[in-house]
Amino acid sequence: MGKFDDDAFPPGSTKERPKRPNGDGSHLSSLEFPVVWLNDAEVNLDSRAIVKGLIEPGGFGLIYGPSGSGKSFFTADIAQCVATGQPWRGRKTERKLVVYVAAEAGASILRRFVAWRQERLGESSGNVPLAIITRGPNLLIPAQMEMLCLQLKEL
Repeated sequence: MGKFDDDAFPPGSTKERPKRPNGDGSHLSSLEFPVVWLNDAEVNLDSRAIVKGLIEPGGFGLIYGPSGSGKSFFTADIAQCVATGQPWRGRKTERKLVVYVAAEAGASILRRFVAWRQERLGESSGNVPLAIITRGPNLLIPAQMEMLCLQLKEL
């Protein structure tokens, strides 16, 4: 398969990322989400799944459901298994740093994490690379989002 002809793209589209002025003469991308064209796509076969068959490095996931349906329990269980390298529901995990942002539960989520640690790890827990942030940012306030991003980079 060769290069695309210009008529292969819909009218008004381009293979290049659109640009918008930055105020100083330079240009910023107007697309905040990365786009990879099929011809440019590459796969890193050396990367290992974080949770086999479920979470890939750089992946994005979403857990949602009605209040009281077990979302926090489910998410905390995955987080703790990844942080300790323990299998999660029979799936291999890659031990990684995990940061759990308790945006709704606040510090009360610590009861769940402490109970899990005591039940699954006992006295020999050692240093587990799992940080729990007990207050989430207001997603509508850019300064709070920036602060969270800075804190995540530090962790």
